[in-house]
Amino acid sequence: MRTSLSLLSSLALATASAHAAIIVSYAEVPGQYNSTLQNTSVIDFNSATTGYQESLTWSGVGTYSPVTVNAADVYGGAGNPDGSNYLVQGANGPSATTLTLTNPVSYFGLWWSAGDNQNVLEFYSGTDLVARFTTASLLTAITADGGYMGNPATGIFGDGNGTEPYAFVNFFGEDEGVSWDRIVFTNESGSGFESDNHTVRDLTWGGYGGETGPLPGNLVARVEGNNVTLIPEPASAVLGMLGCFTLLLRRRRASI
Repeated sequence: MRTSLSLLSSLALATASAHAAIIVSYAEVPGQYNSTLQNTSVIDFNSATTGYQESLTWSGVGTYSPVTVNAADVYGGAGNPDGSNYLVQGANGPSATTLTLTNPVSYFGLWWSAGDNQNVLEFYSGTDLVARFTTASLLTAITADGGYMGNPATGIFGDGNGTEPYAFVNFFGEDEGVSWDRIVFTNESGSGFESDNHTVRDLTWGGYGGETGPLPGNLVARVEGNNVTLIPEPASAVLGMLGCFTLLLRRRRASI
């Protein structure tokens, strides 16, 4: 027990002292299609033309290029009863899509559907790589809870494709100094990177008044550049509370 506590303490301290990483979590409630955060901007692709497009504008937020938007099917499209339009890379879409943001953000979320281990997300600030995350890191965590398996829509796609997970996934800047202005979505295997309800806001967790406690959702990993550190389940609450404590302490010092 003493060794385990020591390891948890070391991991927590390392997280608190670093300032260039992203913390990844997934929704705590199966079937949750949207972020629970406030002060966000969301694109649901419902008004987008289906099929291939050289570019797609997210009003007031940024531009995707190139894109393929699919109509709802068993593999993607958030919402009940029968889903909605969604974005895809690989499969029948381009292998990579870049979202270029008008202003930097410190939070990004998406509804990830028909999840597999061939999907990659890269977050950039200018030309600098902030974090590169492969969804293989998510699979063990999400599939451990059978509630995330299969399309949760209650209509004709409900419970379909029961061998793959469907969950809302959050990417939080570890502190107020971490932001990005470009996100690259990649699937070169053709298996399909299906996502919907993309969500951003300029500040990370705790950045707006009234947000306290651990980060929302189940913590999965800490990602800095190409380095991914999986967060053990027992450490999740410790890391979440410590991260929020660090933010509060920084603000308090700044106000003195």
